[in-house]
Amino acid sequence: MRKQILCFTIGMLSSFYVSASSEKDEILNGIQNTSKVSSAVFESAQSINDINEGLLSLEVYLSSNSKDDAQSVISSLKAPTLNQHISSDGSSFYVVTTLKGLLEISRNELTRTIKSGTGTGFSTNTINAYVPTTSLPSEDYKGKGVKIAVLDSGINKTHPQIQGKIVEEYCFQSINPNNITLSQAIALEKKFGKDYGACANGLKFQQGKDAAVDDHGHGTHVTGIIAASKSSDPNAAPEGDASQAEIISFKVLNSKNSYEHQDLVNALNLLATDPNLQDIKVINLSLGASLNLPGTCDKYVTGDLPDVIKKLTSQGKIIIAASGNEGLTGGEGLPSCLDNTISVAAHSTHPSPDFKLIVNCGHESLSENEIICFSNVSKTTDIAAPGHNIISLNHLSNDTTIMSGTSQATPAVTACVARMLEKNPTLSPADVKIYLQHGGNYIKKAVDSDAYVPKMDCDATLDLVPAMTKK
Repeated sequence: MRKQILCFTIGMLSSFYVSASSEKDEILNGIQNTSKVSSAVFESAQSINDINEGLLSLEVYLSSNSKDDAQSVISSLKAPTLNQHISSDGSSFYVVTTLKGLLEISRNELTRTIKSGTGTGFSTNTINAYVPTTSLPSEDYKGKGVKIAVLDSGINKTHPQIQGKIVEEYCFQSINPNNITLSQAIALEKKFGKDYGACANGLKFQQGKDAAVDDHGHGTHVTGIIAASKSSDPNAAPEGDASQAEIISFKVLNSKNSYEHQDLVNALNLLATDPNLQDIKVINLSLGASLNLPGTCDKYVTGDLPDVIKKLTSQGKIIIAASGNEGLTGGEGLPSCLDNTISVAAHSTHPSPDFKLIVNCGHESLSENEIICFSNVSKTTDIAAPGHNIISLNHLSNDTTIMSGTSQATPAVTACVARMLEKNPTLSPADVKIYLQHGGNYIKKAVDSDAYVPKMDCDATLDLVPAMTKK
C-alpha cells in the first residue's frame, strides 16, 4: 500500500559545484608532497567528490606548544572551517574543513602532522556542562536519552515494536465548521461546551493516556521508522534507527489525514512554552499545506506559524519537515519552505523498472538513489532520505504496512538527528544541518537535471560529529 501526505519544507542547501578532476588531483598531490598527512586522512581525502563541499575531521599537531601559533594556523585558512578547538597545552587543534583546507594546513610551516579527528574535538555550541569523550561506533548510537515530538495522526502504542517508547500523548483536533451543520454544532457545544472538538474527550485539546490514538495509520508508520524496536519475528518491521529515543505523540492529523492550521500552531506553541516539554530536542513534521511557494518563503508567509517555528529553533529545537509529494521542482509548501526547518525530499533505495505503473509522475522507471519524481524539491531543500516502499508499523494490528512519500523520508532524518544528539547533545540546529548536508553525496531528480540535493548518509555524518558527554 502506498501512502502520501501533503508536506512542504525549506532549508539552506549548500551550493552544488562539480570540481574538475585535474584540480582535485593537483590538491591531492600537494597534500601528499608535504608528507605530513596520515594514511587514514589521505584515504578519506581521496574519497571526497566535491573539493568545495566535502568535509574532513582533522587533528592537527604543531611543531610548537603555543595556543597563539595554533590560532594563527586556523586564522590563516581561506577554506571554510567548523568546530575549531585548540588543546589546553597548544600542541594541537581540532578542526573540520574541506579538501582545500587540508592542503592549506599541510603547507603551513607550523604543522607537524595531521591525523584523523573523527570522534574528537568540540561542538561550535559547547557549554561548560559537557566535555569531549571517546566516540562509539556509529551503529551504537540509537538516540538514547533524546526526546522527539511527532506531530501526526497519533500512534498505535499497543504495537509490540513501539510499546514503552511513547512517554506522553497530546491531541489538538478542532472541527472545521464547513464539515458540520449548524444543528450539529449546537449539539456539540451543548454536550462539550465552546471548546468542543474531535479529540477522544470531545474537546479540541486532550493530554494523557489515549489522547493520541491513531485512526488513520500515518502517524504509527512514521513513528515506527524512528523508534520501532528490533524484533526477531521475520515479518516484523525493521528496527528504527533511533530505537532508544523517547517519543511524545501529538495527534494533529485526523482520520482523513488532514489537519486544521490552528491545531498545528497550537501544538507547536505548547512545545515552545510548556516547561515540561523543554527537554524535547527534535520535532518531526511529516505534514504540510499544499502550496507552491519558493524554497525560502519567509517573506511570503504571515501569521503565527513562522513565528512559533522561529521561536522553537531559537530554543535549540530541531524541526524536520517533509518537502511534499506534489512533484514540484523549484517550489515547496508550508511549513517546509520556512528557513528555520530542515526540509526533506524522498529518494529511491532500489530500482523499480515498472514505476510508472505504480505512480505516474514522470518516471518510466526508478533507478537506485535518485530523487523520486513525486517529491518536491527547490534550490533550498536541505536533505534527501529514503521514501519509497518503506516498511513500518501498522496502526490496526501488530503487523506492518508499506508507505511511500516525503512523509517517510522525514522520520529517517529525524532518527539520524536523534543519533547525532545522543553523541553530542550540544549541537545547535545550524550544526545539525551542516553535518547532515556534508555526510553524503549529492543526488538529483531525474526529471530535472538541475535538482541536486545532498543525500543523507547518517553513519558518515556521525563520524563527523565530535563526541561529547556531561561532566
